[in-house]
Amino acid sequence: NFGTVLTGTMGGGATRFDTMSSEFSINNGLVSFRTLDFFGPEASIKSKGELSLPLWKIDLKSSIKLVEPPDSPALDVLIKGRLINLCKPLEKAQWMLILIVS
Repeated sequence: NFGTVLTGTMGGGATRFDTMSSEFSINNGLVSFRTLDFFGPEASIKSKGELSLPLWKIDLKSSIKLVEPPDSPALDVLIKGRLINLCKPLEKAQWMLILIVS
């Protein structure tokens, strides 16, 4: 269920994805993802968007779909803005704020 996936990704746990698929191009430091998809036994994530390496910014739209229940609606998540120091882990509250604000 969504609680398990959310807790796994934000609470220090893990959500297993068996397959990753991507179509992208890189031009002058701009990574354009036509697709960036992850598939697992509990959920799938389908994404598209851009990552600017020179500007250190991201604009990525993702749709998270749970396997169970099969009729559950997808959760759309927008990750947009400047990237921060990725070597420093974010606290759970900071990730929640990013998801809510987006």
